[in-house]
Parts: sequence; C-alpha cells; structure tokens
Amino acid sequence: MKPEIVTLIVSLTGIFSTLLASGLGIYFTAKARSSSLRESLFTQQLELVRKIVYKQGRVRVFFTVLTDKGGPYEDQAREDAGGSVRDFSELQEEGAAILPVELWVEVKHLNDVMTDILGTYDDGEGITKENMKTLVAHATKVGLLSRAVLGIDELTTESLKLYSTEKSFKRLSDLEVEHFKNMHEQANA
Repeated sequence: MKPEIVTLIVSLTGIFSTLLASGLGIYFTAKARSSSLRESLFTQQLELVRKIVYKQGRVRVFFTVLTDKGGPYEDQAREDAGGSVRDFSELQEEGAAILPVELWVEVKHLNDVMTDILGTYDDGEGITKENMKTLVAHATKVGLLSRAVLGIDELTTESLKLYSTEKSFKRLSDLEVEHFKNMHEQANA
C-alpha cells in the first residue's frame, strides 16, 4: 500500500474518532444538564405541592369555623381565612411556572372556589354545606393529582419492597378502626 493511502486512512480514522468522542461528550453533557434540571424541578414541585396541600387544609379549617355564624372565633377565623386565601392565590401564581398544566388548572379552580366562598361569606350569605362540599371536592382532586404528579404511590411501593412487604402493609391498611378502639379500651381498663 502506498504511504499516502495509509496516511489518508489514519487521518480519516483520527477525524472520525475525534468527532465520535466530541459527540459523546456533548450528549453526556446535555444529559447531565437535563438530569440536574429535572431534579431541581422535582424538588421545587414537591415543596410547592406541600405548601398548597397544607394551605388548602388551613382554609378548610377556617371556613368550617365560619359556618358557625356568630361563634366565639368567627372574627379571628375570618381574618385567618382571608390571609390563607391570599397566600393560596400566591401559591397558585407560583405554580403557573412549575406545575404540570392539569394540576395548575385544578389549583386555580380551587382558588376560585375559595375566593367565591369568602366573597359569599362577606356578602352576609354565610358558608353553606354545599359550599363546603364543593371546596372539599376540589381540594380532594388537587390532592390526588398532586400525588400522581409526585409519584407518591410508586415511591411508596418501592419503599415497601425495600423495607417491608406489600402483604403486611395491606394487612395493616385493612384493619378496621374498631380494632384500635378496642386496643385502647383494653389498655385503659
């Protein structure tokens, strides 16, 4: 073989291997960048969802107190409800940037329900059982969507496989509350 052909083959092989190594480097750099972004997004979603679920529970407590028109804690509950609804609105706005669209839309609907109930209360119409049913229904949907987005059930299943068995977990979850009441009565007898 002529030396020029050998030099050409070696040069082409070197160029090809350089391109391949560069391509792999770019791929792994992009993969590492998206992985850290994904982890950061999940962490932010987890924290925001935790705050949303906590705040919706607080609003429900305050609205429950407000159903007792003229009760001893009415004024304080109204003040706290207003602050919590305002806080929830801020969380909803924050969620626009990092929550999946379906979850954010439901958080927005829940926020609308909260502000409507508070407005109705301020108009002197009080908080009805129907208002509370609507609030609880929307809060439940937000809670369930939140669990799905964060993969709570999948993570729990993985954890059970590591530290326990699904069979023992199922057995415990199937126990009736009466069983624990009886245990409490026997312990205090």
